[in-house]
Parts: sequence; C-alpha cells; structure tokens
Amino acid sequence: MPRALLPFAGRMRAKSGSISGVNALSGIINMTDGTHRYFSIVINHNAGDSSDALKAIDAIVAEIAK
Repeated sequence: MPRALLPFAGRMRAKSGSISGVNALSGIINMTDGTHRYFSIVINHNAGDSSDALKAIDAIVAEIAK
C-alpha cells in the first residue's frame, strides 16, 4: 500500500495494477459511520512518470475516505 494511504490501512482493502501507461486502484473503504464506499480509479495513456499518476490516485482515495 502506498505511504499516503497507510492511515486508511485498517479500513481499506484495495488492489492496484499497472501496465505500460496505465495505473489503477480499486477497492472498498469502511467509513467511520459504518457505511462502505467502493471505488475504482484508472489513469490511462499516462505518458509521464508513473509516480505522478500514483500520487494522483493516492490523493483521490484520501478524499474519498474523508
């Protein structure tokens, strides 16, 4: 699990994947009110550095988990 997502490690299950120019993360987050949020994020045709794509995915998940 990426460092940025470690605060959610106890309440998130996710699977990442990558292949040339594509980065993805899908999973489920247990919210503090007992509900669940499901998500799937895919960055396709990424011509830049994949670490930038992973940072963007981490930021999106952090917002979803709030």
